[in-house]
Amino acid sequence: MRKFPLALVISFLLMALAACSINSQSADEKNVIIFTVDLSGYEQRGYAVGTRNLHVWVRNFFSTNYEMIDTSMSAQVDSATGKYSLTGAVLKDTIVEIQSGADDYIDIAGHRLMYDMDLVSLANVKERKTINANYLTTLASELVKHNLRHRHSFAEAKTMANTAVLKALQLPTENVDFETYSIYGEGEGDAMLIAVSILVEMFHLEYSMRTDWLPLDIDTLTEQFKYPEVYSRLVNLTERLLWEGSADSVRKAIESRSPNGKVSPFEKYLSIFFANGRGGHKCDASTQGVLIETGQGYYYHHLICSDSAWRVPRRNDYDIKYQFNPDVEYGTLTDTRDGRTYRTVKMGSAVWMAENLKYADSAATPNLKGQNWCYDNDEVNCEIFGRLYSWTAAMDIPTVYLDSVYISSERPLGQGICPDGWHVPDSHDMYILPEEESFLSAYMTNSRNESGFSFLVSGYAYPRSEYGEDGETVYTNEMDFKYMGTKGYMWTSGMESYGSARVEYFAVSEDYSGHNQLNNSPSTRRAGAYVRCVMDVDDE
Repeated sequence: MRKFPLALVISFLLMALAACSINSQSADEKNVIIFTVDLSGYEQRGYAVGTRNLHVWVRNFFSTNYEMIDTSMSAQVDSATGKYSLTGAVLKDTIVEIQSGADDYIDIAGHRLMYDMDLVSLANVKERKTINANYLTTLASELVKHNLRHRHSFAEAKTMANTAVLKALQLPTENVDFETYSIYGEGEGDAMLIAVSILVEMFHLEYSMRTDWLPLDIDTLTEQFKYPEVYSRLVNLTERLLWEGSADSVRKAIESRSPNGKVSPFEKYLSIFFANGRGGHKCDASTQGVLIETGQGYYYHHLICSDSAWRVPRRNDYDIKYQFNPDVEYGTLTDTRDGRTYRTVKMGSAVWMAENLKYADSAATPNLKGQNWCYDNDEVNCEIFGRLYSWTAAMDIPTVYLDSVYISSERPLGQGICPDGWHVPDSHDMYILPEEESFLSAYMTNSRNESGFSFLVSGYAYPRSEYGEDGETVYTNEMDFKYMGTKGYMWTSGMESYGSARVEYFAVSEDYSGHNQLNNSPSTRRAGAYVRCVMDVDDE
């Protein structure tokens, strides 16, 4: 019998053991080739901002059975731009998942949310090394994984999932490269991303802290929202964005952060979403200049089709000749301080200005300084609609009373910023206004303006604020303007709770007659509302 050297026997045994070890591995593990790649992209949340320690995590998956490989890398996200970069990422296959999130909270339009809304994006690094994570990629992520597990190629899985998301949103389905879109881009896909981002963030802002919260999940079986109510809520939010004019403030916020100061026309996609959700109201070249009436609940509003998007009408979209009622006999008031003349009208037993006050001399009246505005900071709006005043400016008292209690015995509230012989209305003045007459001007509404009061639905100014280092509210001395064409606000001398005052507001009502549209509410004294003066009555 032939004998083999011991060393050779041991060598054969080691080779056999190695072969057994290789045969016991999965096919994926046999063919693993470790390689490195540089990855970069943007984590973008519309106009929300992750407040601290914002990171992206990169996870690797096998491309054949979509099992996670035990590799995970992270990179810091630039909080100002949303950009991340990962140099020399070690990968064992071509499919990666980018996931981003903040440690604790995000800020949306000055509001802080504890819910951090992680973003997810899946990509094949053979196809691209620049991978953006946004709300569209996040909505599609579970569908992509589902399709991969059902043996579709990655390209098929992604296209099918992205198309399903757009169908669920009832948006056009030709733009499906979600991971390439940016809120700073100028293409159609970029515009669509901004519109969806706004809706997702407003949805979370509106509903995340409520007991009837519903997640924005797409069901993998039906490829529709898991809860049908989600879609209807999104449509309602879109309608509000359009008629409140909030899309304008969102545009300004994104433009201020955009590297080139430009933002693609996302309003078009908000309008498409609104039209499909309401079953009509299509806005395109064929409906340019068309005015529609829309609303939720009691209050109704006008929208006009302009450049393929619905927006709040502006002053030039209406004819100013309808401001006053030609069948009413008006009086006049000349303000000797600046020489302006206003129309006046008798309402019951009282005489009111039939126009909003425009007085603005802060040298003669120091309490006006920095506390009066023109809507949209446009002087022409002051000439047409009057000035917006803070409550302290309207009452002609120092700004220290914007946030502190005013003791009326120190100086009774009354005349305020009004001319001599006139005063800012109090609750009694509002109470005796005739109930069954229309107060709204026919300009910008369908009101009959029977009373001749001619109040303009010319909006409101609200102070911008942000969170300070200790979490306190800090005002920025800038104003946001809302509700032009929908509501108009007017100060009274009434004080409400600490730091607030009573404001009366007039809104376009469902039947457009102008009836029953007078309401009141407390408002921060820092807000900007109009002033209508009432003639003093002798006590005799």
